[in-house]
Amino acid sequence: MSNQKLKVLLIIEQCNPEAASVPLVGYKFYQAISKLVDATLVTHERNKTPLSRLKEHSNITYIAESELTKKYFPIVGRLTMKGKNNWPLANVLGYPVYAEFDRQVYQTFKDPIQRGDYDLVHAITPMQPRFPFKIVKACDRTPVAIGPVNGGVPFPAGFE
Repeated sequence: MSNQKLKVLLIIEQCNPEAASVPLVGYKFYQAISKLVDATLVTHERNKTPLSRLKEHSNITYIAESELTKKYFPIVGRLTMKGKNNWPLANVLGYPVYAEFDRQVYQTFKDPIQRGDYDLVHAITPMQPRFPFKIVKACDRTPVAIGPVNGGVPFPAGFE
């Protein structure tokens, strides 16, 4: 048995140690998993500033946003976060931002995955079960894990 660590590609679109909710959950998964494996994190460039403050993380690929997305993303936030958060609308309007990220992840990592550079691909965020991961198409010989996945699971007793 080899002592060599598994090489894992972690796709975590929302990965921010200074945020709350999904971005923080994404970061916590990255933080824990990267202690166990040789992890490569791929995330949005908007996470670069908070992640760069943490010296223990170095193998990170930041996916750049187009100029259109840089203008569009703040508008989505303003439209959906007035008063009560409108999560369904935020997910619908935010999908083009995610789709651009997903396409760039595929273009950047398709060849390394097909060469066998990674032992596992783990897509962690987004957690919505309706958001696809195009990278799965490149993983004919590489196992893929998707999750955690939000939704569809009943609340445990006492948490209703």
